[in-house]
Amino acid sequence: EKQEMDVVVKFTETYGAEAHRLAYQHGFAPELRFCDKIDSIGMWMVVMDYVNGRMATAPLAAAAVSSLRKAVETLHAAGFVFGDLREPNVMVAEDGQVKLVDFGRSGRVGEARYPVDIMLDHYYPDEEPRYGWHPGVRARGLIAKEHDIHMIEQLI
Repeated sequence: EKQEMDVVVKFTETYGAEAHRLAYQHGFAPELRFCDKIDSIGMWMVVMDYVNGRMATAPLAAAAVSSLRKAVETLHAAGFVFGDLREPNVMVAEDGQVKLVDFGRSGRVGEARYPVDIMLDHYYPDEEPRYGWHPGVRARGLIAKEHDIHMIEQLI
């Protein structure tokens, strides 16, 4: 029997599927339905459940802050970094809990790196900067746990 569901489809150069699955197991990410490298286009195709909720906006409510801290602690305890805790990648579900939705930079501590084309300005030209990257963030630099923690502080 066919079942209809709302999903998000993403094509990306890298994806931390292992970190995504771990976060899902702990309730901090939508279910990952499909994730595989499509050789014909040289990119990963990622299919995940759609999150009913809203994009996180600073300052986060207390319940969302607690949920976000637990999500990141869960990843860090398992040896992962998230690497991109910006507002568009953090959803607040209808129940007030956080769901991380873009694991494109996630990976193992000591292995995951920022892309060469990372936009460190991190704001649209017509807007004032809302928050910034950790001072240690560099193009192709290793993603560190303290970078994730710094980005949490930018959201609260």
